[in-house]
Amino acid sequence: MTMRRDAHEKTLMPTTHSSSRCEATASGRWHVADGSLESLKWLALALMVGDHVNKYLLSGQVTTLYLLGRMAMPLFGFVLMYNLARPRMKAASVHRRVVKRLAAFGVLATPAFVLLVGWWPLNIMATLLVATLIAWLLELRTVGHRCLALVTFVVGGTVVEFWWPGLLCCLGARSFIRRPSIKTAIAWLLATASLWLVNGNFAAMAALPLIWGFSRIHVPLERRRWVFYAFYPAHLFVLALALHFASTPRCARACSQVATNLVTAPEVQPLAGAAESARLKPIEGVSAAGGGDSSTNVTKWPP
Repeated sequence: MTMRRDAHEKTLMPTTHSSSRCEATASGRWHVADGSLESLKWLALALMVGDHVNKYLLSGQVTTLYLLGRMAMPLFGFVLMYNLARPRMKAASVHRRVVKRLAAFGVLATPAFVLLVGWWPLNIMATLLVATLIAWLLELRTVGHRCLALVTFVVGGTVVEFWWPGLLCCLGARSFIRRPSIKTAIAWLLATASLWLVNGNFAAMAALPLIWGFSRIHVPLERRRWVFYAFYPAHLFVLALALHFASTPRCARACSQVATNLVTAPEVQPLAGAAESARLKPIEGVSAAGGGDSSTNVTKWPP
């Protein structure tokens, strides 16, 4: 009787980090602790902000910020796909709720995004929304839904940031998270590498070893579900206001001096022309939830 009671009490105990890892491994899913996943999201937010400050306020002069910012899109895509791939997500209609949130905050971010970038492509919220729709359709596992997922991918990729490579990056992460193997790892690697078409380099691939490293540790950090949703439109509005004030002569001289101190180039484009250069916008490439636009100093894609 005592042994039976002890066994029953163990089933009622909350799942620990180590036991959840065992369960995840047994079910075939790749496991990352919740705190570590939240840390990746905060890191992606920081990389996104640094990239946007460099892009809109410093005229893209700080190469280091630009390269680090390329990791934001893969990180946001991974965090989103990991959360959507959790057990019982389909039964809980999580995909539908995520689509609604992304749509609502994507609309809120649109005015500031239009001032900074333009009407096309749509901001990163739209990229993550389309990726969520595709993942949702694939979860339904019928031929009709898979065909609709393909149509969503083809059409959606024409109007969102980071285009089709951004969607492939998210779907490659989803494939590996659900069925970890050499085959799905290679698919994820190639999908992330395809961001070269948008970024002009392979800096985004640095996100993959970073994700692996965080999967090996447990960071005691609580989840803040609404942080990315609210932060994305808020930081774009702040950047739009800062860009407006940066066009004044005094601010232009001060910011130009800051940029000069950050880069080794002998000449730095004055911030007075930052507002104009931002309006001469090349086609953007997808944040975190959330999150990292392509830089203005890369060639337009698609041609």
